[in-house]
Amino acid sequence: MSQLLQARQGHKSNTAPPARLLSENLDWEQGREGVFGPEAQSHRWDLVLLSDCIYNVDMLPALLGTLSALHESNTAETGEQPQFTKVFLATNPRHVSEEALFGLLSDQGWTELHRQTLPLPVLGAETQCVELYLYEKA
Repeated sequence: MSQLLQARQGHKSNTAPPARLLSENLDWEQGREGVFGPEAQSHRWDLVLLSDCIYNVDMLPALLGTLSALHESNTAETGEQPQFTKVFLATNPRHVSEEALFGLLSDQGWTELHRQTLPLPVLGAETQCVELYLYEKA
């Protein structure tokens, strides 16, 4: 389960209203079937942000199904114009089994655009890292 968030801003000026943040629970088991709440259904999602959500590898198929269903929903809204959906993923790797995600992304037509690893020094312990990924589906 995750939350789907959207920020809206008015025109870029000094008098623009502050950003409005909307949220809604996003159930991956329902999402993989294309069943979303009213907020997720009523907007096009150019960028999906994921953080620290791939440690339970049993849920990876549901997550990938949800991402692909969001992309299909984006494409259906725009008709014939090609649309791109991007996924930005930040993760602190725990298990080698989490790497299955990247094969699943590729299998479902997602393309890796960028990858970066940031070291996180920890006092008195082994250094950890955060891995950042940007994927896109057309």
